[in-house]
Amino acid sequence: MRTDAYIAVGLAIIAMFLYILVRFRNVAFSVGAVCAVAFTAFAIIGFYSLFWGVFPFAMEIDQSFIAAILTVIGYQINDTVVVFDRIRENAVTPSAASCSQ
Repeated sequence: MRTDAYIAVGLAIIAMFLYILVRFRNVAFSVGAVCAVAFTAFAIIGFYSLFWGVFPFAMEIDQSFIAAILTVIGYQINDTVVVFDRIRENAVTPSAASCSQ
């Protein structure tokens, strides 16, 4: 079961990488998005590990915790795509700037 989870995570990362690569046609955007997702996931798990045993209530990893991490990652990748789209819209190429003048 653990191996299947690793395979699913790997396939999801590859799918995100390929989607952003196809949509924005730039490898830097794909690498940046995957690194941002990894940082977000590690930050959440890191804060959880840091505060485990400090709070006076039980902090167990259960389905709700996994759902919360997946929700945050989903919002984060959506925001990343929106920002990358805005960057692509605002990037002015020299040929486009000379045609509009």
